[in-house]
Amino acid sequence: MSVYDGKTWGGVKVRDVQDNAPRLAEKLAQGSMKIAIGRMKKNAGDSVDDNPASWLIEYL
Repeated sequence: MSVYDGKTWGGVKVRDVQDNAPRLAEKLAQGSMKIAIGRMKKNAGDSVDDNPASWLIEYL
């Protein structure tokens, strides 16, 4: 996850979310405008990387 404050992207945090895990909550800093969330390859044998997914969420 990375956060955009209108000037720069930052606050990159890596999380390993399991399929059966509860939702994660994240409080965004004041002035946050956009967040980008994506899937990262875990290791060289990770074949799911062939199907990357990412989301850009913008607060309007």
